[in-house]
Amino acid sequence: MPKCNKRKLPITVQTQHEGPVSNARTPSKSDKSRKKAKRTLIIQEFHTLNKSLSSIRKEIEHLSRDSSKANNKTIEQLKKSETRTLEKLNDLGGLDTYQKQSLRGQSKISGGDTSRWLIDLLFKLEILPLVNKNTKKLELLEVGALSPLNYSKEFKWIKPTCIDLNSQHKLIIECDFLSVPLDTNVSKQFPCPFDIISLSLVVNFEGDISKRGDMLIHAAKLLEPRSGLLFFVLPLPCISNSRYFNENKLLEIISSLGMKCIAKHHSSKLAYYLFKVEKSFSVSEIKGKFPKILIGDGSKKNNFCIKI
Repeated sequence: MPKCNKRKLPITVQTQHEGPVSNARTPSKSDKSRKKAKRTLIIQEFHTLNKSLSSIRKEIEHLSRDSSKANNKTIEQLKKSETRTLEKLNDLGGLDTYQKQSLRGQSKISGGDTSRWLIDLLFKLEILPLVNKNTKKLELLEVGALSPLNYSKEFKWIKPTCIDLNSQHKLIIECDFLSVPLDTNVSKQFPCPFDIISLSLVVNFEGDISKRGDMLIHAAKLLEPRSGLLFFVLPLPCISNSRYFNENKLLEIISSLGMKCIAKHHSSKLAYYLFKVEKSFSVSEIKGKFPKILIGDGSKKNNFCIKI
């Protein structure tokens, strides 16, 4: 009788069971497609609700400056909307579930780790490898990090500092990007200035369009003068199908922040950019320079925008 070879389960599955699993089967393509579609829907709904929550809170803050009866009544209605939105976010599993779904989407199998495009580019630009062994490692700040190991293959050249609003790993610092200090003396956790900052699929997660602009300003301030690199990734529709934003506007903002685009790539879903610091800039001179203005209308367009 021919010998029957048992199929080995992936390590991640093996650790969840004691002993052999007789009824395990390989997921079909349709199974994977359904899971991917469900994951995408959860992420999209989370983004929509998070954006709605940001708008509601901004309106409450604005109306709170005037304590008229009419405003108080509107604020009361807005707070009810805020509660309902928070309940919907909670029903989805909150930020923790969003991150876990995003992490699954970032797996090598899904081809979702955007850091590989950056690394390939650093080699093409001959920034990597660092030839001299005595050369200081490149200090990289990864914002919105889901894993501290995205650059593990390059640890001999790159020293990453990983942060996120809701850390999923002990090596990821839990903090808001805008609270990262400009001075290293304030906190040794953040070795400023940074050689590279990664804002990959992070700015679009922020619902407040003004804070999106603040994030770009803060990134420019945190970078090494005249040599710092900003790795920036957005969902492609943010620049290709928005009523208020496009690539030209993005590049104008980047130029006003003293940076220039040295590489870009558009995949079917994402827009990748690498910007390099060229000169200093004045925040007071650019504030109000990039308001929310209609660029092109259309029923199928989205409302993404970055405001400064």
